Amino acid sequence: MEEQMTDGYPRRRLLQAVGAGAMVGTSGCIARAIRKQNAASTITYGDREDTADLYAENYNSATDGLDVDFTLTDSRYRDTITKVKAGARVPGVLGLDVVRFPYFAEIEVLEDLSGFYQSLPYRKDFLGDVAELYGMYDGKRQGVPFWLDTSLYFYNKRHFERAGLDPENPPATWGAFRDALETLDEGLDKNRPPLGAAFTTGLAGFFGYPFVWANGGRIVNEARTEAMFDETPSVEALEYWVDINDSGLMTDPLSTNWTDWHSMFSNGQLSIIFTGGLGLNNIADSNRELFENDLGTAMLPKPEGGTRSSFLGGNNLAITTSLPQEDRRAGENFLRWVNSEEGMKTTWELGFMPGRKRGFEVGLATEEPYDTLLEGYRKTLEQGNTPKYPNYEEIDLIFTNAWSRALSGSATPKRALSAAATEVNNEVFDDV
Repeated sequence: MEEQMTDGYPRRRLLQAVGAGAMVGTSGCIARAIRKQNAASTITYGDREDTADLYAENYNSATDGLDVDFTLTDSRYRDTITKVKAGARVPGVLGLDVVRFPYFAEIEVLEDLSGFYQSLPYRKDFLGDVAELYGMYDGKRQGVPFWLDTSLYFYNKRHFERAGLDPENPPATWGAFRDALETLDEGLDKNRPPLGAAFTTGLAGFFGYPFVWANGGRIVNEARTEAMFDETPSVEALEYWVDINDSGLMTDPLSTNWTDWHSMFSNGQLSIIFTGGLGLNNIADSNRELFENDLGTAMLPKPEGGTRSSFLGGNNLAITTSLPQEDRRAGENFLRWVNSEEGMKTTWELGFMPGRKRGFEVGLATEEPYDTLLEGYRKTLEQGNTPKYPNYEEIDLIFTNAWSRALSGSATPKRALSAAATEVNNEVFDDV
C-alpha cells in the first residue's frame, strides 16, 4: 500500500490484468517496450559504484517513461571538477559521495531540489539528520539521501562467551572497550590481537572522526575556515588509540587492509573488527554459520559523558544543470523511486542501507538475522555525522598523516595534531 501512496508515477498495473488473461499482460509489456523504444532520449545516471547499474535496471523494468542509462563516474573528483570548469558536462542525474557533495555544490552544477523535496510524502521518514546531512549545503537543498554507509564494529559472540564477557551487551565506552580487548586477549588462545582495524588513508576519517566527535571535538569550525582537530577532544581520541596499539591489542593500524581483517574475523582469528555497510554481506558470504549464530553489531564506543557517533558516508542523489529542463520531471521520478520500497530493496540487495525508517522494514531488512543485526546500523544513522566542506580530501589526508605519525611513535599525539592543524590553516584554508 505504501508504494501506491509514495511513488507518484505509473508502475506495472498488475491488478488490471487479473481476470483479463495472459494476452492483456503480454500486450501491456509490448506496448511499454514500444513506448520506450520510441522515446526521444534517455536520462543518464552516473555513480562511482559499478554495481549501482542495478538501480537503473530495476527502475527501467518497473516504470514507464524515459529510461535511465547508467554510466560509471570517475572517482577522482578533482579531475572531474577540473573538466567541468573547462566546460565538460556531467550526467543529468548524479550519485555523489556525500563528502564530495560540497565540491559540486560550490561550482554550481547542482539544481535546487527544494520544491521537489517538499513534495515527497516520505520526507519526514528519513532517520535522524540524514535528510540534512545528505541533501543540504549552505542552506540549499541540492540532493536527497540515496545509498548510505556507516562505521561501527562487529564482534564474535562466541568469543565473548568464552572470555567471560556478556555477548548481548558489547562495550559502549572507551574504558569498557579497552577492558574487553584485554579480556579477549588474555582469555582466548589466539596468535593475533583481538581487534582488527586500521587508520590508513580513507579509514582514519571513517573510523577516527567518530572518536573525535564522541569526545565533543570537531574537525573544522562551523565556518569551515579553521582546523579544530588539535584541540583536547581530538588529542585524547588519538592518545586512546596510541595506547591500544602500543599495548598490542589491535592489528597494525598502518598496514592491515580492510580485506585482510574481515577475512581474519570471518575465520575466527579476530574477535572484534571495525567495519561499514558492506560488512554484513561480506560475513554472510564468507561464513554463514558465524553470520547466522554468532555475529553481533554495535556502535563505536564513546568516552564517559560523551555521545556515541559514526561516520555517515555513501551517496546522495542530485539533478545537475546538464539535465534538459524538459526531462526534469523524469529525473525527479528516478530520485523519488530510489527511496520507494522497490528502490530501497535494491539498496539492500547491493549491500548498502537506505536512509528511511521504512527502509528497515522491507527486503533483506525483514529477514533473520538481518533484522537483528541491523539494529546497530540503524542507531548509527540516527546519531552519526558527516564532514561537509569542499576541502575534505586535502584535510583528511593531513589528518591521516598526523595519526600515522603518532601511531608509529614518531611524534606525540598532541605534537602531530598541532602540526597538522597548522598545515591545514596555512595551506588549505589560507587559499580559500
